[in-house]
Amino acid sequence: MRRRLVIEIPAEDVTEEINRAFSDLRRSANVRGFRQGKAPRSVLEKVAGDRVRAEVFERLVQESFLDALRQEKIDPVGQPEISTESAAQAGQPLRYSATVEVKPEFEIGSYDGIAVERPLRTIGDEDVDGYLEQARQSAARVEPILVRTEVEGGDIATVDYEARVGGSLIGKGDDRLVEVGGEDSQELGYHLVGMQVGASRDFEISYPDDFANADLAGKTVGFTATVKGIGVREVPPLDDDFAKAYGGFESLEEMRDKVRTELEAQAVRSADGSARNSIVDLLLDNNPFDVPQAMVDRRADGLVSEFFASMGPRRPPASRENEVRAQLREEMQPRARQQVRANLLLEAIASREGLEVGEDEIDHEIEHQAEHAGSAGAQLKSLYQDPSARMGLRLQMLRERALDRVVEKANVQTVEEKSSVAGPQGNG
Repeated sequence: MRRRLVIEIPAEDVTEEINRAFSDLRRSANVRGFRQGKAPRSVLEKVAGDRVRAEVFERLVQESFLDALRQEKIDPVGQPEISTESAAQAGQPLRYSATVEVKPEFEIGSYDGIAVERPLRTIGDEDVDGYLEQARQSAARVEPILVRTEVEGGDIATVDYEARVGGSLIGKGDDRLVEVGGEDSQELGYHLVGMQVGASRDFEISYPDDFANADLAGKTVGFTATVKGIGVREVPPLDDDFAKAYGGFESLEEMRDKVRTELEAQAVRSADGSARNSIVDLLLDNNPFDVPQAMVDRRADGLVSEFFASMGPRRPPASRENEVRAQLREEMQPRARQQVRANLLLEAIASREGLEVGEDEIDHEIEHQAEHAGSAGAQLKSLYQDPSARMGLRLQMLRERALDRVVEKANVQTVEEKSSVAGPQGNG
């Protein structure tokens, strides 16, 4: 939705602002042939008149535009499009128009009694066993092999390597642990069988066009690998000693009980989250409306930044970052649009329900987040000193409160599902 404002600044205000600007300039200007502060207005007009009027124009437009937004109670969601009829000239009014995108106005349908399923996964012995087995595997140690020097399948080799394409270095690794052997010729370990400790080997790996790593897809990469040592992976037995050493428990049985409790809690959180997501999807389906592209673009930029932050050392090289960002921004548009619509819906529901978030509640949430942020807690608190960041947190809490209210009014049916816990990171 777009709003157009036509704004006129009276001639006397324009004249006053121009005169003030030239007075300020006279006090600071160094003009050849005149002492500082003594250059006449006619000279200043010749050397800096256009610049002064342009600065006055920018300042008057900015101030009057903000005043107009406050007077009309308009909350823009993007930068305005300014169209001017004239420049700032003494003795003449300044007229211009400003077109801005604003949040859409829409009617919310009923959200009482929304029917959704809550898929709750049941946790069985096999789920606990799977979790513990992955924990045991992650606790494995590599014990050096000293009775031979030839690399065999199944060994864990300590390797230095360099990777090149067309003679250009594209990657390297030092003291990397590589499992030797396997059937996949695209894996480094496949090419190490039969080497001697201390020896180097050159080989090539050709990657298909649809390879997951876009930097390697369709390329043939030359590797130089040096084996620095070999070892065998030793997995600790699953017993009371393991429970004490890797979990801080008195016994394996106590560890199993704790794991089961954690998995069941994860299952509840997952079920609640699934139900809430289903409710949001139904709200979106039942309340169709369009949103300003400026809001979608801003959210897409946020999603891209979040994605890059999560990549850590796997970020693309700086030479490709802009290209990747542009591609991701385009791909994120549908998701960003849905998130913007969901946010606006929940804010509208909060308004209908009379929900609010107090300043003390915001302070409590900041303290809670800071406690869980550990060493970054002070930095997080500093971030929320910014009024816009604090406002963003308030809106986030308000949306959650609105969704809580819709969930309270919904018809939520719990449906049990068989769990397929993959390991320590989750339950599905």
